[in-house]
Amino acid sequence: MSVALKLKKSEKGQIWQFLPYDEERAQNFSRLFDIPFIVARILAARGLADDTIEDFLFPKLKNLMPSPFILKDMEKAVQVIFSAVQNQEIIGIFGDYDVDGGTSSAILKKYFDMLGVKTFVHIPDRMTEGYGPNIEAFRKLAQMGASTVITVDCGSAAPDVMALAREDGLKTVILDHHLTAGETEGADATVNPNRMDDLSELGDLTAAGVCFLFCVAMNKICRDNNYFIDNSLKEPNLFSLLDLSALGTICDVAPITGLNRALVAQGLRVLQHGSNLGLRELSRIGRVTENIGTYHCGFVLGPRINAGGRVGRASAGFELLTTECPISATRLAEELDHYNTERKATEDTIKSEAISQIENQKLYHDPVIIAYSSAWHPGIVGIVASRIKENYHKPTFILGGDGDVLKGSGRSISGVDIGSAVKKAAEQNLILGGGGHKMAAGLTVREDQIQYLRDFFRAELSKDVEAARANASIKVDAELPLVAANFALFNALEKLQPFGVGNPSPVFCLRNVQVSFFKIIGENHLKVTFTDSSRVTLQAVCFRCMDQPLAKLLMQKEQKIDVLGALKRDTYHTGDNVQFIIEDVSLADIF
Repeated sequence: MSVALKLKKSEKGQIWQFLPYDEERAQNFSRLFDIPFIVARILAARGLADDTIEDFLFPKLKNLMPSPFILKDMEKAVQVIFSAVQNQEIIGIFGDYDVDGGTSSAILKKYFDMLGVKTFVHIPDRMTEGYGPNIEAFRKLAQMGASTVITVDCGSAAPDVMALAREDGLKTVILDHHLTAGETEGADATVNPNRMDDLSELGDLTAAGVCFLFCVAMNKICRDNNYFIDNSLKEPNLFSLLDLSALGTICDVAPITGLNRALVAQGLRVLQHGSNLGLRELSRIGRVTENIGTYHCGFVLGPRINAGGRVGRASAGFELLTTECPISATRLAEELDHYNTERKATEDTIKSEAISQIENQKLYHDPVIIAYSSAWHPGIVGIVASRIKENYHKPTFILGGDGDVLKGSGRSISGVDIGSAVKKAAEQNLILGGGGHKMAAGLTVREDQIQYLRDFFRAELSKDVEAARANASIKVDAELPLVAANFALFNALEKLQPFGVGNPSPVFCLRNVQVSFFKIIGENHLKVTFTDSSRVTLQAVCFRCMDQPLAKLLMQKEQKIDVLGALKRDTYHTGDNVQFIIEDVSLADIF
């Protein structure tokens, strides 16, 4: 028996899609794994094959880890690097400035330290160097003694730089995960599960995941060649690197399924031990008082590490992840926290100014919103684009820069491919350059080109945006009575962890509740108490909502409403309390 699909509209203009599930299958899961029925029905609706359920609930690397050599060019990569290791050569590492790049660089640095190999690491400055490898940085690494350079989380799209490096006598190995046609010309090896000629089916890996598999492969070749015995070395403990792999995977918003699920689950366990001094200090400064989970990685640790690349020193995050000095760990954590505070203040200013521009110029009528100012920080505009996209539920580009040339980032809605549109705009010389993927893109444009770009997006994407907005939906896992929203249920839901893309935190619907109390907290959040007909209450929070229509409905006491959201532990009070994190609201009984 399957429960029928229900549809409705919301204050965010979305359809609420109540997920169907097989009741008999859910009952079987409940008995087999000793979990409450509501948890079992969520599991039954996740589209997992029966023979994968145990690995889903109990993800282990020994069950899910493939041979790293199924990745195209992995054999070539480890041969190049093992030769350098055997010859006691210095290895250069060039990493991206985001969390995935920082964690990937840290994984390799720590691994080579365990091998006794000297490395130099370069993290490019977002403003002065931009994304991806540059020959000046490679030559600087060569001047420091590096004979081989490994690029992580970048490099696949830089054949010109690789060719110049080869001319300079440098060997290069790429460890990347961005979509590319095949081997990057000029590089000695291109390990990238998203090469079109790679058959590993590991395309969901981040660079941090690819780097971990590279270390597994290196351990094998070292073992096979008696490197550890000949050099009186203890074989590196790769499990000690899993906290970094998990952090990179979570913060790069990769699907938490398959191998990624095992990497994240095991990595979070390593993270709990606090052996990484930098992450331990960052957790303290971020006031993490409970076991670190995907939320803390994505919204507490990750943004602070990213802040160095956005508004401060690009290398600060990498330095934090690799320091072995408690004093340095504290100093770097405080520095990154300061950068993050600066980033948030800048973000709020840009968002406020962008919304004023959008409202005053009625840019919300456009299918793709473009707001810009030469005063806006290019390192922050991507975050703002994401926020404004949520406000208007339209693809949004926010551009900043210096002078007449603006750089910006765009974020899309499901069903609208802005990456392809940006690429087409570049081909037609409507912009100076750009690229990306379906949901996110970047571009460089002169101010006098912006109106042409708006016209182009209107002609190219109007129908897609209209269709996407008409069919916008949010998936709902189950209805939840207030009396059942307790710590026992929260604890049972932990069996479905870790949550993320591909395995989202369960979304529940509270039916026919009323707001008995509300309070604005901070500048843009709303604290609410829900009550039902039985006088049962539940504390709830709606983040960053005061400029959204749903806030008005949440401040209408006694009005019966339906609410969507997730059940979270309340860390601000003692005891085993829970609270509801609000995602969407609707008037009750409007089916």
